[in-house]
Amino acid sequence: MGQQLKQDVFEGFAPYAGSPDGTGPDYRKMCEHANTMVPFSNHVGTRMVEIGPERGVVEIPADERMNNHMGSVHAGAQFLAAELAGAMAFGGAFAPVITRVKLFILRDSTSKFLKPGFGRLRAIATLDPRTVADVLAGRVSGKFDLDGKAWLHDDDDVAVAKFSLDYVVDIPAA
Repeated sequence: MGQQLKQDVFEGFAPYAGSPDGTGPDYRKMCEHANTMVPFSNHVGTRMVEIGPERGVVEIPADERMNNHMGSVHAGAQFLAAELAGAMAFGGAFAPVITRVKLFILRDSTSKFLKPGFGRLRAIATLDPRTVADVLAGRVSGKFDLDGKAWLHDDDDVAVAKFSLDYVVDIPAA
């Protein structure tokens, strides 16, 4: 028997996502909850540090276990941080409708490593603001494509990598 995607994964955000009475999202609590959701992230050691309406941020700690054989941060750790930052950006942008999300999955991505990254790196991701606005305004519902991007920077704020993220999302109409 085949595996099924979890359909209720975003329900855990409900207490923090805001309400129809105008109570805004508690992004700090959403971030704390997100850090419990992804077992692989906890295994590897990346940390989700910021979720908000315009971006998500994930940190790769300065830890030699994150490095490759050359001593720089492993490309796989950088990809994981970029992908998780995109998910954080999604959670923040779509907080008002997060409990209706039926599907949010990365379909494709491209990466460009600009220079070796050393020490702590931070991935900062954003989503296409037009698509976000259209969904939140009710002009788009059901299954749709969503573009994102993530930049990784070192502690000197030097860009070490950039990623394009291509998601498929399903948010049924209310």
